[in-house]
Amino acid sequence: MEHRLSSIVFLDAFLPNDGEAIVDVAAIHRTGLVDSAGRNGMGVPPFPASYFFSNEADRAYVDAKCVMQPIGTFLEKIQINGARERIPRKTYIRATNYASTWFDEARRRCAADPAWEIHDLPCGHNVMLDLPDVLAELLAAHVTAA
Repeated sequence: MEHRLSSIVFLDAFLPNDGEAIVDVAAIHRTGLVDSAGRNGMGVPPFPASYFFSNEADRAYVDAKCVMQPIGTFLEKIQINGARERIPRKTYIRATNYASTWFDEARRRCAADPAWEIHDLPCGHNVMLDLPDVLAELLAAHVTAA
């Protein structure tokens, strides 16, 4: 479907390469994930909102909405065959108040490629709750420019 895409936005996200899974990109212990998923019906329990530095006013709301994450989202290898690189307009948005070496690495890789536009936002991982107006403006500008 790459021919149908004119732009893509990664919002505080992993940036796996072709043939990689999240467990390959992040220092996530595969055995621990599989064990946890086995105890929980093949789902990985969600982290609390405080882990992602969500603002305190929204933490109860975020925690109430979180559900088990299917184990496959961590283990399945992505097959993109260079399609991401062929999308003309690419943006990476990094929520800088959430400490993540994996997202910092993804941001660094994007920043090294002039095809990417980079935005750093001073908030936790749940940007849509912490800075909804700023995020909406960035997304609207991204779509308009595409």
